[in-house]
Amino acid sequence: MLIQRLQPLDAQGEQGEIRPLLEGHPQLLAYERRLERERALIVCNFSAETVPVPLALLEGDTLVIGNYPDPPQRGPAQDLTLRPYEAVVYCCG
Repeated sequence: MLIQRLQPLDAQGEQGEIRPLLEGHPQLLAYERRLERERALIVCNFSAETVPVPLALLEGDTLVIGNYPDPPQRGPAQDLTLRPYEAVVYCCG
C-alpha cells in the first residue's frame, strides 16, 4: 500500500524532475523528486550518529515509508532527527 502512494511519480515511465538538497552535508543525502503536482522527499542518514534535518524541507509532507519500525523523532525545537542509517520518504501533493 505505501509503495502505491509513490507510484504517481513513476506514471508512464516518467522520471520527473530530480533535485539534490543539502549538497555537501557530511552525513545526509537528500533529494526531491517532482512530477506534475506530486512531490517526494527522500532523506538518508549515512552515519552512525543521530542527525537533525532542517524542517523547512518537510513542510506539509507526510511520512510514507522508512527503514525503522517507528517514525523519526522530533526534538525539543520540533526538529526532525534521523537515527543512525535511517532513511525516510515523505510525499506531498
